[in-house]
Amino acid sequence: MSKRSRDGDVILAIRPKKRPGDFDGPDSYKRARGLESSSSILSHKRTACFDVEVERLHKRMKATTPTAVEAMAFLLPHLLALKRVYCQSQQKVEALSVDNQVLSSNNMTLSRAYQTLLTKSTEEKRQLQRQLNNARYQLMLALPRN
Repeated sequence: MSKRSRDGDVILAIRPKKRPGDFDGPDSYKRARGLESSSSILSHKRTACFDVEVERLHKRMKATTPTAVEAMAFLLPHLLALKRVYCQSQQKVEALSVDNQVLSSNNMTLSRAYQTLLTKSTEEKRQLQRQLNNARYQLMLALPRN
């Protein structure tokens, strides 16, 4: 049913409060309307070296819309810094990949040497075990029986 009656008056319904108590204060539960400045709001983010410039640009953009040249003049130093950081990280990746190749080749050499030593030692152990068994047999033959 419509809230207006046919003759044009507005029907007002008086409803009791659903949750009395906590929200009795005037507009205590409402969100701030933006009356405070954005700098007074505490942020939990870590500060960066260019936060001051971003705040200045934000204030300026509230007043006027920057031209493309002004926007590029603001963004260009940051883009160059990001490019420099990217190039440094790529150089570091290349250097680490070369080190990784050297280390992997050294690892292969060491594993091959370990395998050869392991096979030699097992052969020597077998040979020594055979000699020990022969010596025990000879000793058993040499001892007189009672």
